[in-house]
Amino acid sequence: MMKQPALPIELILLNGNPSGPKVASIKNWIGKAVNSPIHTANEVLKRTEFEGPGVYIMKATPPEKIFYHEQVYIGESQELKQRIKTHLNSAKEPDYDSFVAFSCSDDSFDKGTIKYLEHRLIAIGNENKTSKILNDVFPSLPPYLNRPKLGWTATSPR
Repeated sequence: MMKQPALPIELILLNGNPSGPKVASIKNWIGKAVNSPIHTANEVLKRTEFEGPGVYIMKATPPEKIFYHEQVYIGESQELKQRIKTHLNSAKEPDYDSFVAFSCSDDSFDKGTIKYLEHRLIAIGNENKTSKILNDVFPSLPPYLNRPKLGWTATSPR
């Protein structure tokens, strides 16, 4: 396997606290990741990263930590802000501790790309067995979707 070059990641602590909300990005890449504890969600969801499409991971502590240290719901949406708010306001959902969302600064995250990323994140989560996946349905890929147009996969930023 060919070794990939090291890539610097810019990590911005939005309130100066390492356990608070963060934005991560890689130089010369259009993607951004935003991680936030639930108690800062209302403020963080006002950011421009949540105005368009993307994928997200809602994280919760399981009632009993017998097999897993966390449980996650992985989803995609054309409207990240509204979809995450729906999860946070639903009485049927577990008490989420935090969430991570992935978006981009241009229109590269079309419906096919975010469906691909959702599919890959759920597949990786199921393969690694490190978290309980709360999704009831494992989304299938349309036959024409082998790879996103971005040229990278969920396991590699390039």
